[in-house]
Amino acid sequence: MPDEQTFEMLWDCPACGTTKLLAKTNRGCPNCGSPQDPAWRYFPAEGDAIAVANYTFVGADVICANCQTPNSKAANFCVNCSAPLKGDVTVRTFGEQTRTEGSSFAQEDLKARLTAEKQAARGGSSAKKPGGMPVFGILAGIVAVIAIAVWAFNLTRTENVTVGAHLWQREIQVQRFQPVSSSAWCDSLPLGAYNISSFQAQRSSRSVPDGQSCQTVRRDNGDGTYSQRRECSTRYRSEPIYDRRCNFAVNTWVNTRQAVTSGSSQNPPPSWAVNFLQQPGSCLGCEREGGRNEHLEIVLKRSKAADVRCTVASGVWQRVALGAALSIKVGQLAGDARCDSVQFSP
Repeated sequence: MPDEQTFEMLWDCPACGTTKLLAKTNRGCPNCGSPQDPAWRYFPAEGDAIAVANYTFVGADVICANCQTPNSKAANFCVNCSAPLKGDVTVRTFGEQTRTEGSSFAQEDLKARLTAEKQAARGGSSAKKPGGMPVFGILAGIVAVIAIAVWAFNLTRTENVTVGAHLWQREIQVQRFQPVSSSAWCDSLPLGAYNISSFQAQRSSRSVPDGQSCQTVRRDNGDGTYSQRRECSTRYRSEPIYDRRCNFAVNTWVNTRQAVTSGSSQNPPPSWAVNFLQQPGSCLGCEREGGRNEHLEIVLKRSKAADVRCTVASGVWQRVALGAALSIKVGQLAGDARCDSVQFSP
């Protein structure tokens, strides 16, 4: 098949019911004389396609304002009523059809298309969900619910509390120098790797050309014809790339435990664990200190609800005295105490 061919669109006469009329050749119905209605054009089935010889595209048809007959863009006067064609409306086209290689085009369902267009015209711009409720109404309802939820969450009351305890916990991460089994690509083994064994594995993949994927496309020209062309693109397949991967052991520092101290008062003050390394050094089985972490909380006692534990900075924890009177914001609905609302004295 040539790269592009041109064929006649078909149309049905809505006045007398004559079907499969040629849209470029028959500007009026040969049975009843009614002018062609471009809205009733459609793509034919594969076996009904009629090629157009010596075709030159001059533009989409224009509709005669006097008799509504479609005319060639190159015409100066209507072929039906001879009225001058100046400033007339161009016909609407019906897009494209596509089929894959080896399949066939079926005749377009004209009635289904016209029915869908009528329903869309009746619906206008007010899209609706089943049951008739407008989409914008649903969205407005959702926004309103969210707004009410945010307002309710922010609705609070002030409650008096007292400092009931000072909680603290300090953790020291303990690391142990020991063998660890692992795997890596053999060209990137870590320094000191031993007990090495290798095997083949897929490391990546590459795209390799593997023929073509073709489809045939029809496009309405708007002048009673459609253009049909074959479009092909390169098809690719994925091809694996293999390399050597290694299993190995390596001696390294591993987090194995924590040395933890804790308390529930300011006196004695928080302290770190001491003499917690079982075997200091750098030998296999030796231990060393890793990172340190401190967590400080103040317990606030409420008169009619459970105590609240608030995490605070070190300066606040040390400054606020046991039994100090404070105030806290509490959610009006859920009764949740909000630690970020507590005002600690400088």
